[in-house]
Amino acid sequence: MAETKKKTRKRNPVSEIRVAPVVTLRGMVGFPFMVLPLFVGRDRSVRALEAANDADKSILLVAQRDESVEEPGKDDLYSFGIWAKSCKC
Repeated sequence: MAETKKKTRKRNPVSEIRVAPVVTLRGMVGFPFMVLPLFVGRDRSVRALEAANDADKSILLVAQRDESVEEPGKDDLYSFGIWAKSCKC
């Protein structure tokens, strides 16, 4: 009798689509496994952190290209960021 192999599909975390609030970093860059104090003042950033703290604490940190831009849009941000966890201390 021939054995049948059960194919298991490995999960690729890079290909998963996840949604999280975005906080733009002005004048700083974050790296993985770095503890980064966030001093937020913009309403959008405050709302993003509140939404993260109300959910699973996941947040996407993205650096601005030009820190003098007050309300950055998509073109003002780098195309990559850091998936982080908010820690309200």
